[in-house]
Amino acid sequence: METNDLNPLPAEDNYDHLKSNTQRAFWTLLDGEQHGLQDLRETCGDAVDTRIRELRKPVFGEQRVEMEIDPETKMARYRLSLDSVEEDWARRILGTGIER
Repeated sequence: METNDLNPLPAEDNYDHLKSNTQRAFWTLLDGEQHGLQDLRETCGDAVDTRIRELRKPVFGEQRVEMEIDPETKMARYRLSLDSVEEDWARRILGTGIER
């Protein structure tokens, strides 16, 4: 499934629509590329590890977020495995958010 197929919002509306830092982390990771801590902090605040843990929980569809250590900087880099993202969960996370 293409990244654009997972995104229920027009591209220009995505970021401004997102209310929670977890939604913003998910939106950032939806490109399937690796993102460093600084990159994620700019979009979802300082508690990046908390946002990643939340995305891995059942309430967020148990998204598979992979982490590896950059050998040069020794910093963590995160990547959302797009094959773990189901369209229904992407719509729930990005569209209306998750009801707890």
